[in-house]
Amino acid sequence: EVIQSGSPIFIGHVRRGSIDPLTGRLRGGRDAANVHPFIRLVHDSHGRTVTGYIGAHNGDFPNFKDFQTRLREPKLIKGLTDSEVAIQILFDNVIQMNGNFVGGLVDGLAAILQEGKWYVANFALASPDTLAIFSAVNYQMLVDEGKNPPFSETDLWEYGTLWKIPFWWEGNRPQGYVVASERLPYPYPDRSGWTPLDFGALHVFHRDQGFHQSIPLISQVPPADSTYAQF
Repeated sequence: EVIQSGSPIFIGHVRRGSIDPLTGRLRGGRDAANVHPFIRLVHDSHGRTVTGYIGAHNGDFPNFKDFQTRLREPKLIKGLTDSEVAIQILFDNVIQMNGNFVGGLVDGLAAILQEGKWYVANFALASPDTLAIFSAVNYQMLVDEGKNPPFSETDLWEYGTLWKIPFWWEGNRPQGYVVASERLPYPYPDRSGWTPLDFGALHVFHRDQGFHQSIPLISQVPPADSTYAQF
């Protein structure tokens, strides 16, 4: 079904639910309402679907209820996870900016990370023609867990490094990427060929353009030498 759909962008997610520190229980049950990825459809005045967005999150926002008031349409929240709230806030910003996917995500991420007192924020978000990837860890969380600044990439990698690898080629030029939260034994059994994405930057993969755009948002490690990493 995936192959027949013809879409160039796919998001898959295996959920490891967070434990609520107040109740000691899993935040959000093991049911469809709490399963990633989360979807946001946009309709015109006649109720027809004109576009849509999809997103998944790996990490934790323990104080997510503090910024839940930012939701423009709270009724859209069907489950009990912090991830769904954060993702719908990001999509709210995209819609508020008239479908400016990258601009809306940049503003939305800045807002929720500013309010997040302790977080691990690894996102995969997509519009019909663009995939956006983001990974960041709150400094205070690292200090609370015994890490000392300046933080190394090794310190950050413990909380969800995101990796990319070329997926298919035309001649000697890669035409697509796979992005994952760990190096997989594909296409090479020794897991070689994977390169880490910079922390604190929004990584944007455009459907029909030959580049991967990196937009620094939070200074966690020195940025890459180039703003644009050519395919």
